[in-house]
Amino acid sequence: MKRQQLVADQSGPHQLSPSVEPPGRDLFLFRYLPFLVVASLTFAASPDDTFFTLRYAANLVHGSGLAINPGEYVLDFTNPLDLIVAAVLYLIPGGSALLKMKAASLLFGMLSVREASRLLNGLGLPRWASRVGCFVAATCPVIAFASGNGLEATLEMWLLASIARRLVLGEPGRSSLIIGTFACAVALAERLGIVELATLDRRHFNVVRPRHADTLTLIP
Repeated sequence: MKRQQLVADQSGPHQLSPSVEPPGRDLFLFRYLPFLVVASLTFAASPDDTFFTLRYAANLVHGSGLAINPGEYVLDFTNPLDLIVAAVLYLIPGGSALLKMKAASLLFGMLSVREASRLLNGLGLPRWASRVGCFVAATCPVIAFASGNGLEATLEMWLLASIARRLVLGEPGRSSLIIGTFACAVALAERLGIVELATLDRRHFNVVRPRHADTLTLIP
C-alpha cells in the first residue's frame, strides 16, 4: 500500500514549498550546468561600461572621490550598487580587478537563475514543466551575457528576481526592502498621477486605496 501511494504521488504534479530545493541532480542538470556552459561562451566579452565603473572605483579607493579623473566630477558610472561592489573588490589584494568584477557578475548571475528556479518550483508545476522552465532560464542569452560583463546588470537582476519570488509566492518574513518597494510604488503613483501599475503582487495592490484615484489598474 505504501509503495502504491508513493508511485501515485510521483506521477502527479511535483509540488514544492518555496523553501524546498529540488533534488541535487536537477540542480546540476537543469540549472547550473547549462548556465555555466552558455555563460562561458560570452565570458570573454567586456563592455566599456565596466571599465568606467572600475575607473570610478579606483579613484574612490585612492581618495579622489566619485570622479572619472581626479578633479573631474562627472556622473558616468552605471549604477551606485555596482560601484560599491566594485570598490570592495578593488580593495581585495592580488589578481586582476576586471577578473574579480567578472567573477562577481558570474556569481550574481547564478543567484539570479537560482531565484528564477525557486520561483518555478514554488508554483507547484509538474516536474517536467519546472525542469523546462529552469533550463530556459539557465540558458537565457541575456542572463549569460550579463553574467560575464562585469557587474553591469546581474546584481540588480538578482535583487529583482528575489523580490519577485517573495511577492509571487507570498513567503513569510518579507524584508523591509520589499515593504519599502511596495510603499515607494504607491507613493510615486500618487505623486505622478499614475493609475496603471505593472505588478505580479495583485493580492496586496488590490487592497490599496490611493488618494488620487478610486482604484489602481493592475497590469497584467
